Amino acid sequence: MPDEAPRSDGGEAPRVGKASQRLGLVLADRYRLDRLLGQGATGAVYLAEHVHMRKRFALKLLHHSAKASPELVARFEREAITAGHLDHPNVATASDFGRLDDGSFFLVLEYVDGRSLRDTIDHEGALHPRVALGVARQILAALAAAHALGIVHRDVKPDNVMLVARSRSSPSAAPFPGATDDDPLVKVLDFGIAKVDASGSLGVEATAGGTPLTRVGAVYGTPAYMAPEQAAGGEVDARADLYAIGSVLFEMIAGRPPFTGEAMEIFAQMLVDAPPRLASPIAPELVSDELRALVDALLAKAREARPSSAAEVIARVDALLGMLSSADAPPASAGGGATPIGWTPNATSMAGPIVVVPPSPGSPWLRRLDAALARLDPLARRLRLSPRRAAVVVACAILAPIVLLVALATRRSNVDDDADARSARRERRHISSAPAVAEPPSASAPPTASAPPPTRSRRHRRHAPAAPAATASASASASSSASADPLQQWIGFP
Repeated sequence: MPDEAPRSDGGEAPRVGKASQRLGLVLADRYRLDRLLGQGATGAVYLAEHVHMRKRFALKLLHHSAKASPELVARFEREAITAGHLDHPNVATASDFGRLDDGSFFLVLEYVDGRSLRDTIDHEGALHPRVALGVARQILAALAAAHALGIVHRDVKPDNVMLVARSRSSPSAAPFPGATDDDPLVKVLDFGIAKVDASGSLGVEATAGGTPLTRVGAVYGTPAYMAPEQAAGGEVDARADLYAIGSVLFEMIAGRPPFTGEAMEIFAQMLVDAPPRLASPIAPELVSDELRALVDALLAKAREARPSSAAEVIARVDALLGMLSSADAPPASAGGGATPIGWTPNATSMAGPIVVVPPSPGSPWLRRLDAALARLDPLARRLRLSPRRAAVVVACAILAPIVLLVALATRRSNVDDDADARSARRERRHISSAPAVAEPPSASAPPTASAPPPTRSRRHRRHAPAAPAATASASASASSSASADPLQQWIGFP
């Protein structure tokens, strides 16, 4: 029974250190903690059930030790106010906020039973361009409602976007004009570091204990999705959220953020390098020049060069969706569905008429290169490199064995040539050092005196090959019998 569950709202409540040990407790006499959804350094998020209404909520509980930080408590209260006033179908709204007797604060939010955009991209890769535009359109609608109240989210990223499957048995309103039943419903979460204009309609004070919540030079957000002025600690406005939308849209289509690496490396790329060319590994022909122009405008380094409002971006997204619309829309999975969001058309899904955007002008090999770079995204993430650097690593890994084999083959050929040259030199040396065979003189030829042997230098005598013993003795015998008849010497008689 709910009434028999241990309580955690009074002085006699058990005080536990670990978030999981709070399961089963009832907070404020009405919220029973059923499951731990996540936790961090300052608090934890639970799946809670209202014991009287029998309704599930997401309950964020700030740790007891966090009350020592007035700024942290003020930001928690700020999130409650912003989420409570944002009554929009694409925002997870807040319904309750309170403080327990032990000083802990809690915030009760709408429970979103779905799948985060981060989990979807990590497990399924890039989204189909039409699905990505539909998700971005709903995020922009949520931000437009927030901006109208003077709220800048400052932490728009795939982790803070939930995709909820829309059941056909209990259909809800279309999340955007032209949406199909397969398009997921988007919920934007976590306004914890939102900036609220004190002069806005909420009238929220921008201080905590006399100290401004947003100090000059302070950096809030996630590096891969922060606008340059936000990363530099400067003043931010609604256009910082539009930059984040550009990064999220780029990642949904390409499967990776525009800039990757460690925080400082991302900041350096963001401030110096131009965004890489947008390409889709799923449907490269559907990434039109208009879509690339929109993403480039959102990722402009100067906020004056970006669109002026979320409403302006929504109009451009609607035009792109109209170009990509078809009778048979690509399916999208949310909440762990079996159909992947990275949709690939097949014979069944192509049965109806399809409206296809003409390929963007340019060389076909350039489009194939963009698609190949997009396929290297998983390896680039593992190596913490940009796709271009990952391509260089892969190319070096392929070419290195080829270069090694060519070098070995060339060396073997040179060795063989050297061996042949040495053999030829040995043969020539052997022929030159062999004794000459004397021809018998003719009977009519007069005898001639033997010529003295040619003089040799000391070096030549040292290196000259030794004559055979038989030849040397024969030469000595011939020289000793100088008075003998040459004919008798030749036939061997004395």
